[in-house]
Amino acid sequence: MMTTELVTVTEKATLREVIKLMLEKSISGIPVINGNGQLKGIVSESDVIRLRRRIHMPDYMQLLETLLNNANPEDFDTDIKQALEMPVTGFMTKKVITATENTSLAEITRLMVELGINRIPVVRGNKLIGIVTRRDAIQAMSRLILTD
Repeated sequence: MMTTELVTVTEKATLREVIKLMLEKSISGIPVINGNGQLKGIVSESDVIRLRRRIHMPDYMQLLETLLNNANPEDFDTDIKQALEMPVTGFMTKKVITATENTSLAEITRLMVELGINRIPVVRGNKLIGIVTRRDAIQAMSRLILTD
């Protein structure tokens, strides 16, 4: 039920790298790990959108379009250039809700619904080994429904 082919970034990744990766991989969140594979946080589209309130930035969609079209960053004002080079540690969610390999699908989906989160990293100890997204949960539920 979990995705094990993970897209991750390290704590040194920048906002520019995170946005580019989200677009290239068509994902809405990325776990942040250290050099030992330990989960340090997670960055989501919501984290990026909230960042806009803290600094003077164009609207999220304008920023994505500009990066997608490989526009020259020299066209941005200084605040935007600095924001794009901000390390992920400056805007990621640090208190991450996690699951283990033994956490049930029912518990994972309960957490997703009750806490309004879209993905739950799966850890063994503190090492990231997978992630369960809402899509993973729906696919697992559909397999249960279709086999009955």
